Amino acid sequence: MARQTGFKIPGLTEWVDRVKNVTAQETAEIIVYTLQIEGPAYTGEFRNAWVALPTPKGRIPAAQKSKYTDPLDRMTTPTEQRKDIEVKPLKGNLPKAGYTIGNKMEYRDIALDLDPNKVRTTPPKEGNTADPDWYLKFAQGQGPNTLTWCLQAGANRAAKNPTVKGFNPGSKGTQF
Repeated sequence: MARQTGFKIPGLTEWVDRVKNVTAQETAEIIVYTLQIEGPAYTGEFRNAWVALPTPKGRIPAAQKSKYTDPLDRMTTPTEQRKDIEVKPLKGNLPKAGYTIGNKMEYRDIALDLDPNKVRTTPPKEGNTADPDWYLKFAQGQGPNTLTWCLQAGANRAAKNPTVKGFNPGSKGTQF
């Protein structure tokens, strides 16, 4: 347990909270972007259905239905452009602040290769499928763009953010 010294640095707690919140937001943005790039994009609707909720224990229902009811439509439709997913900033100094990241599509378990009874890669649409078990490889750190890489990149990007760079007790940037 930390010992109380009576020594206080004005604004330090707020600055540390700001660093934590900015780092979490930057990391969530990188994770969502990487999942969009690494995952399947037959039509683009799965890729554009990722969300990052500013709550660590949120639930993201798989409730978004596909616009394409016929599997052949999914294979022949031009792919939608990737959309930037907005990640809202965290507010305040909650001890367990964070994000819940997930996909809203009703077929997400198939697209994430988590349903052993469904095969996502049959039939393939040239140039738009992800590698088999892409999500597991992402989460387990196999390959170049992994969750570990996203965490490191988020911390590096947050370190360059001018609102958290350096501590100045009199700065307005340490107050929120």
